[in-house]
Amino acid sequence: MGVIQTLRNKGGKISVVVISLALFMFLVQDALSGRNSVFGKSNDDSSIGSIDGDKIDYKEFENKVAVEVDKMTKANPNQTIDEQRKEGIREQIWQRYIQDKVMKPQYDKLGIDVTGQEIYTVCTSLEFVTEEVKGAFTPQGGTFDPNAAKSFLKRLDDDATGEIHTQWAPFEEYLTTSRMINKYNAMAKSGVYVTTLEVKNQFNDANKKVSFQYVSQQYANYSDTTLKVTPDEVTAYYKKNKEKYKRDEEVRKLNYVYFDFIPSSEDTAEVNAWAKMMSEGFSTSKNDSEFVSKNGGVYNPTAMGHGEMDPKLEDSLFNAPVGKVVGPYEENGEIKIAKLVNTKEDTITYYRASHILVKVVGSTAKDTADAIAKATEYMNDIKSGKKTFAEMAMQYGTDGTASKGGDLGWFKPGNMVKEFEDAVKRTPAGQMTVAKTQFGAHVIKVTYAPTRKKIVIATLSKKVMSSQKTLDAAYNSVAELASRSKDYETFAAACKERNIPMRTTDLSNTNRNMPGLQNPKSVLSWAYRAKKDEVSSLYTVDDKYVLACLKEILPEGYLSQEEISDLQALALKDKKGKVLIEKFNENLKNAQTPEQLAISFGSVAQDIRGAVFANSYLEYIGNEPEVLANMVTLPKQKFSKPIQGANGVYVIYVTEVLDGTAPDPMMIKAQQDSKINESKQRTETYVSEALKTKYKVKDFRYRF
Repeated sequence: MGVIQTLRNKGGKISVVVISLALFMFLVQDALSGRNSVFGKSNDDSSIGSIDGDKIDYKEFENKVAVEVDKMTKANPNQTIDEQRKEGIREQIWQRYIQDKVMKPQYDKLGIDVTGQEIYTVCTSLEFVTEEVKGAFTPQGGTFDPNAAKSFLKRLDDDATGEIHTQWAPFEEYLTTSRMINKYNAMAKSGVYVTTLEVKNQFNDANKKVSFQYVSQQYANYSDTTLKVTPDEVTAYYKKNKEKYKRDEEVRKLNYVYFDFIPSSEDTAEVNAWAKMMSEGFSTSKNDSEFVSKNGGVYNPTAMGHGEMDPKLEDSLFNAPVGKVVGPYEENGEIKIAKLVNTKEDTITYYRASHILVKVVGSTAKDTADAIAKATEYMNDIKSGKKTFAEMAMQYGTDGTASKGGDLGWFKPGNMVKEFEDAVKRTPAGQMTVAKTQFGAHVIKVTYAPTRKKIVIATLSKKVMSSQKTLDAAYNSVAELASRSKDYETFAAACKERNIPMRTTDLSNTNRNMPGLQNPKSVLSWAYRAKKDEVSSLYTVDDKYVLACLKEILPEGYLSQEEISDLQALALKDKKGKVLIEKFNENLKNAQTPEQLAISFGSVAQDIRGAVFANSYLEYIGNEPEVLANMVTLPKQKFSKPIQGANGVYVIYVTEVLDGTAPDPMMIKAQQDSKINESKQRTETYVSEALKTKYKVKDFRYRF
């Protein structure tokens, strides 16, 4: 029964990852977060997703989750099925839907199957065993034994109670699914190929150099103020370029405010008063361990050296007499007081120093001497009182300590390079010296005398919490705002009137973030099902009160003309391009050279030398794909047709073409193999995208 216990112990983990592990590289990221959303659905739609048009009912889905939770509870009676594990089970159930409705038809068409003999081989053969099988059949601290797996599988036939089968079934399902996916992916990858011609073309694109002249007229410089666009022309431009303005998924514009539960100054003052009150009893206490225990503090008998405690305490306590109480001070949202209980002597000496590093520029002996001279100059300036050590370090230091005035903090032997450490050891506290190390020349100031002192301290602390008064004030503020917010207009007006910063986010199937909130799941669930102009109820998120309003719902598909703010300007630029093309065509009739064409426009012909197609950015021109395409296809010493680009209209004239050296066949083969491997790595993603589109996989679980 050892294997059964192993499966029981790992049952929770296995059960959660059964299907998700098998598909995580294949369908999880894309198919599960398909770009189609259901934001436009009514609040009555209880589906958590759909595949190939078939909706998956929320209740049906959760019933299946409940069954799996019950199975896991019975199989692991000593383990708690928390919300995280339930989420894992939900993922598992969703993956089963994907498996049944998306992947199974693919397996059936291709004749992909997994036999019982395969599963047996995967579990018992060292050649084919998987890591998951090793984990299931490896005892704690031991190694995988295929004989143990064989023995376990043999007992399946004698399982009269069905207990072994119950434990084994989910794991066998995972192994089967994993094998199916691996076979499917292997078949898909086997069809991937990159031809030598494709590799040669890419080589030529990167090595063929073209020099040309061009004459251009930029839209921004075209000053015909009489040129206007009519509404019909704007609409015509929109229809022609509609594909550029397509929204792949629905977007919900959400505005929201939140009020922190942060403690008020009164709350902090109250805890500080407690700390001061406790200080009196703490300082006179004869039994510190007992006092700390009664008052919920920490007594650590371990002596601590320099650098092992909060810097706020270090100087105060190391220089204080035994029995001294320090504080109150704040640390990680708590108000603390600390008492020096005892002192001890360490076997290690601690040092503290500051430095100014002058790096050596160059590799000659003179370069080193110059750095040492500069460091000496800095030291003399400090000694003369021109500036303090900290000021000089911040101005001239060249390492990370400069911003701290050169302070290195406390360190012990071995923390610093030998030359630096030796210099510190021979320099009295408060004095300076110059030393050379592998990092450069250092001005060193020993800021404290060496010490072996260690101390034992006891601490009392109390977390600063928001009082009921503070919580009530925050709640009343957001509740009053909520009472005045009936729609977006009144919500925005109320926020403006009260000077409350209103935040905004564009929610979609692929963006579920609300800046300022770490776990806004409850608000998002509402927002994904709310109607335009709807104001939410009050939510509590991350110790904050949240109120939100859904301002607008932008549907998936083409943007309307009204949504494109610069549409008229774009249409005007397009019209300018057509006018300029006519002017270029007219002037080209009488131009024999680029210079002549430029003169007709009152401009000059510009030269581009050695441009390559693989570099999409052209010097002086920028990113103009149409110019780039004409550059590599145009014959030498011939004008191109006027090219309507993104920023202007161009005419180019190729003057020279330098073909790169012929690629080495071995290099082409290596590049070809590399390209094939790259394509194979992307195959699973491409197949996933195709299946997602074909089966219209939509995941609406985020609505719940």
